[in-house]
Amino acid sequence: MNSLTEFIEAFRIQKRIIHALMMREIITRYGRKNIGFLWLFVEPALITLIFTLVHGLFRGRSHSDFPAVIFMLSGYSASSLWRNVATHCLAAIKANIALLYHRYVKILDLLLSRFVLEIGAVTGAFLFLFMVFHALKMASLPVNYFHVVQGWFLMCWLGMALGFITGSLATISEVFSRIWPPLNLIFFITGGTFFLIEWVPEHFRKLILLLPMAHNIEMVRYGFLGGKMHPYYSVEYSVMANLFLTLIGLLLVKYVSQKEELIT
Repeated sequence: MNSLTEFIEAFRIQKRIIHALMMREIITRYGRKNIGFLWLFVEPALITLIFTLVHGLFRGRSHSDFPAVIFMLSGYSASSLWRNVATHCLAAIKANIALLYHRYVKILDLLLSRFVLEIGAVTGAFLFLFMVFHALKMASLPVNYFHVVQGWFLMCWLGMALGFITGSLATISEVFSRIWPPLNLIFFITGGTFFLIEWVPEHFRKLILLLPMAHNIEMVRYGFLGGKMHPYYSVEYSVMANLFLTLIGLLLVKYVSQKEELIT
């Protein structure tokens, strides 16, 4: 009974810590004035809206029956889950080193707070834009909600794992902070954001399916498009990739935590 009580109390403490770190990040990033907190949702919403409308405009001309808006909205939003987390975790540790002097604040808390913040922002922006497009009859409801939720969850998990990795490696070496942006762009372009896997020639398809984000985007899109696409994804591959990357990420976080010269 004592162990359960201690666990619940520890959980409450960590919950308060992560919430405090999230609020600190929001204020640091967006300030207290003007719309402040709302920028957390407005920023990804605007970017997604621009990409969706531009892509829908161009593709809609040649494929009038293709649901270009939901195709782009689902693809870009799903990609933003892993991209935003991995990118914003780059400086999560170095920018908050002073906070590690507090007894209960750990490196994992710094990374998890960024993860929760970015996932919440992207998901909120996606739901808002989807409701707007649906109200305007530019987007239909999902054909299969399970596939959408499954792909979204796996992409969130992937984002968390990559966040652990990028945050740790950027702390270990500043070189990684310069390497990550081009890597990020390569994965973003080749990971299925702007195309369906079925559109890719078969000899390139296997290479693209090595990227777990490609599987997750296909799941989300299949949930929306149903029979309008031929899906190429493996839940098992995505789960195994996420488990592997999470293990690597946690080992790197542990390494950084034990190296005082990196966090002082």
